[in-house]
Amino acid sequence: MRMRLTQLAAHSRPAGGTIGAAYIFALMKHLILPSTLATLGGLIGALTATLTVFACSENFKDSVQTPEGTAPGPVSTADSGSNAHETDSGPRADPSPSDNGDSGDNGDAPHLVSGDTAAVQFVGRFDTREDAGPKCGWPGCRVVARFDGTTQVSVRLEEIEASWMAGGPSEWDVLVDGQLQPKLVLTPGVADYLLADCLTPDEHTIEIYKRSEAQNGVTRFMGYDFHGGELLPLPASAHVVRRLEMIGDSQVAALGVDGASIGPNCPPPQWAAHYQNFHESFGALMGERFGAEVFGTAYSGKGMVRNITTGDTDTMPTLFLRANPVDPSSTWDWSWTPDVVVVQIGGNDFSVQIPVDDGPPTLAEFTSVYRDFVSTLRSHYPQAFLLLVLSASTPEIIPPGRPARQNIWTTLEQIVSEHTSSGDEAIADYAPPVATDDERRGCDGHGTPEYHVRIAQQIGDVIAAKVGWR
Repeated sequence: MRMRLTQLAAHSRPAGGTIGAAYIFALMKHLILPSTLATLGGLIGALTATLTVFACSENFKDSVQTPEGTAPGPVSTADSGSNAHETDSGPRADPSPSDNGDSGDNGDAPHLVSGDTAAVQFVGRFDTREDAGPKCGWPGCRVVARFDGTTQVSVRLEEIEASWMAGGPSEWDVLVDGQLQPKLVLTPGVADYLLADCLTPDEHTIEIYKRSEAQNGVTRFMGYDFHGGELLPLPASAHVVRRLEMIGDSQVAALGVDGASIGPNCPPPQWAAHYQNFHESFGALMGERFGAEVFGTAYSGKGMVRNITTGDTDTMPTLFLRANPVDPSSTWDWSWTPDVVVVQIGGNDFSVQIPVDDGPPTLAEFTSVYRDFVSTLRSHYPQAFLLLVLSASTPEIIPPGRPARQNIWTTLEQIVSEHTSSGDEAIADYAPPVATDDERRGCDGHGTPEYHVRIAQQIGDVIAAKVGWR
């Protein structure tokens, strides 16, 4: 028997030393009764499939260089540089130059499926003025597509960082068939990122979701690459009928939520992208509850009359008009209209400015600017329900002599009263219970994941009661 097995192995073993299912099965045919071959064949096939998936996953992991805990990629870029950049989370490897000589222009890469097709869905404010591709700065931007006939999908992105930015680059979530994958940490410049490998060659959905804010980086979408697969039309269910816009500052943006385990005194900068996650914000959670598209018109440190940073004059009423909040030349075209708008802002107006405090606005100044902003909202969204919220994280006195909660609530009550008195019933105000210290363990005293869950439930209940969403 030993000689027979040796002879069989010498004639049947495939080249390269890889033992496959056919080889194992051939050995078994000479040793096992025919009645058990079918069962063993199935077991061996399952084992081989498992080993193949494992090997594919290992090759996928080993074929790219990424920061720990992030999605695979980038795998190529339009330009090369030094071997590594230092980032807040440690060294980040540079991608290798593209093998196909792409210059980063879509015209040199016909395999890319970009934003010029209706089959690719964009959610959020994108600046679409440039042929190179739409750019997103606001948090919560999404790019969704459906495809089949391939085992891989990648994306080409350009990460744009201005000299004044800190805490970048941008971070994006990756979802394959609705399942969250490790986050994607971008590399400045143009690069291709492998999002999924070893897929079955049937229908799949891919989505990227911007977790971070504009002050950490702006991202241009240049196209998906399905590696020989086919882009499919999105199903009708992908186009939801409910739309929710979230307007506000850092709590709306979910700044610091991913630093709750080490907060509130997170290593600086405390506004870094790796501490942010709009996907965990109470606005995003309400979107999941109601099956609504969510636009994140949020920017940390901003106020109605003045911002937290001395000399920064781009307040929320100014940014609200832009497609890209950090580009004054961009203008939002109002092509998307929400059904419900939640506004939560004002704490920064009464906080101590950094680095030099110029003092808070008067109550009259704050009310006047807030009133004008609500009028702007109503002019662009005549049918939307407006909910003006006093943040649960805004303390009563910051510092002594600045009754922030009292001033903000007085303003909200007055504006709602003025609108309802004139016949506008699609407006209300709401003040969730004040956050506990335990709920403010996110970086720099921002909300924890539990805080966002609580606020999403409470504000969501108000929306459900007012507009009938279930």
